[in-house]
Amino acid sequence: MNDVLAKRYAKAILNRKDFDDFFESLSAIDLAFSSSKFVDVINSFDIKKEDKLSLILSFFDNPAHTGSPPARSRSRRRLWRGQ
Repeated sequence: MNDVLAKRYAKAILNRKDFDDFFESLSAIDLAFSSSKFVDVINSFDIKKEDKLSLILSFFDNPAHTGSPPARSRSRRRLWRGQ
């Protein structure tokens, strides 16, 4: 059942018209979670869940630029499909 659900969501992501922006946002979130300060904020009991969620969602409004050249959609789609 989990595989079916995962495939459905993966297919929906791959078919997004804004796939490149979405991928950049996910990459920025991935990079953020590699920061111990960010993880500390997310794990903190002193910060409200709403504020944590707002912080994470802000990555989708303003994706961070990692300095790497943008990859073409097909390359990213292949990456997600494991090709």
